[in-house]
Amino acid sequence: MGNKSIINRQLLSVLRAGITRSKHGVLTTIAHCSLPIAHFRGGFTIVELMLYMALMTTGLLVLTDLFLTVLEQQAESSVVASVDQDGRFLLARLNYDVGRSSAITSPANLGESTTAARLVIEGASHTYTASPGGQLVVTTDLGTDNLNSFGTQISGLSFTRLGNPAGKNSLQVKFKLTGRTIKKSGLEERSFQTTIGTR
Repeated sequence: MGNKSIINRQLLSVLRAGITRSKHGVLTTIAHCSLPIAHFRGGFTIVELMLYMALMTTGLLVLTDLFLTVLEQQAESSVVASVDQDGRFLLARLNYDVGRSSAITSPANLGESTTAARLVIEGASHTYTASPGGQLVVTTDLGTDNLNSFGTQISGLSFTRLGNPAGKNSLQVKFKLTGRTIKKSGLEERSFQTTIGTR
């Protein structure tokens, strides 16, 4: 026990005096060092590390929240754009097809409303219906085509025959498009209606 206390006292006196390294890597002591040992410490204290980690965690939380908000806004704007684009495309396509048709065979009578429309275009029958999956489909002799994208679904599709017996045929078309992606505020829904006459 006595040897340990002597070594500890000698070590303490060397540390109080200060230590410097010479050119050749040999440790030498400086006898007259007025700086206390506390000025030679290196690294961080626990409090400094905890403060640094708290600041870094706060910064990461803010950035994560900002990133999630941007992703959410992008998804919402994508749904709104998808519903709007599909609605405008369907109206334009129906306007084009009814305009070039030679006859409207379904609905057959004035004032009649149906969930499917049958047109004769260039001698071929074109049937427009809503599929169970929420797609507006056109069926021809060549096959079936989906007209709206898979990002939207159609509901409430109705075709009403308008006009007078001596006049041109016309159809009133109504439908509702709903985005398949759920926004924070709920589903994106939009109703469309137009009246189209044959040429």
